[in-house]
Amino acid sequence: MDIATIIGIVAGIFLILLSITMKGALNAFIDPGSMLIVIGGTFAATLINYPLPEMIGVIGVVKKAFLHKAPDPRDTIKQIVKFAEV
Repeated sequence: MDIATIIGIVAGIFLILLSITMKGALNAFIDPGSMLIVIGGTFAATLINYPLPEMIGVIGVVKKAFLHKAPDPRDTIKQIVKFAEV
């Protein structure tokens, strides 16, 4: 798991919430109808623009973003040396 991905998401959410609360109560910015229009509309527009197999493939990309293991540096060095010998 890449810790930078998690830190980036948490920091982004924190900064948005901090900026909202600096100007007023958080409840003043939450409207379920508006959220439904924005999130649902974004999802619907994305479905219109991309074929369903590509949309399903996004799940794998999201999993990879959070569960990706970095390759062993020794294996990478061995591969580079092998390329250099060619």
